[in-house]
Amino acid sequence: MNAKCFPEIGTDQLHRVLDNRDLGTPDTVMIRVGQNILKRRVNVDCVVSELCLLVKKVNVKFPQSKLY
Repeated sequence: MNAKCFPEIGTDQLHRVLDNRDLGTPDTVMIRVGQNILKRRVNVDCVVSELCLLVKKVNVKFPQSKLY
């Protein structure tokens, strides 16, 4: 198993990682973001919108992967 983790990274930075790094062809991708943003009481709709964009990007980049 080969895992790549990006702790403490924001969604904007994660978009850049997805755009600019060769992450191979993973069987599984797990997205876990937003907890720190929600703790600061940022607009929930904004967080959900950012997460949706991230999910779409992951689905395009890794269409064969299971996404969690």
